[in-house]
Amino acid sequence: MKITGETVMFDIMFEIFHLEGLTEIKKNFPNTTIITRADFLVPLLTQFPEYVENILKKLDSFGLNEFSISFNTYKKENFIEALEVLGYDLNLRDIYTLDEFLQAILYLPSSLISTFDFDVRIDA
Repeated sequence: MKITGETVMFDIMFEIFHLEGLTEIKKNFPNTTIITRADFLVPLLTQFPEYVENILKKLDSFGLNEFSISFNTYKKENFIEALEVLGYDLNLRDIYTLDEFLQAILYLPSSLISTFDFDVRIDA
């Protein structure tokens, strides 16, 4: 099997990977999906929506083309709607139960990251 940019998805932490790493990924896999965590933007959205939009545009200009938030992020619905309005793809992660999975797919994300730990996770 040949690995191409269409078959590879990178989930990176931008603050660790930096622009040089992104440049290298884009050079080797020009059509790949690169996801980064955007949870830090969720609480800023209500007070500073223009600021959040500018950050998303800047990250997009670096080649980050999908934004990830935890399914458990407080007030995630506003951020999910903002991503949709701005035309960005959404990744939902930290999905541990079947119930969370079924709820998450209702948001119509581009991708999901799920770990079903039925034996170790206890919902309160």
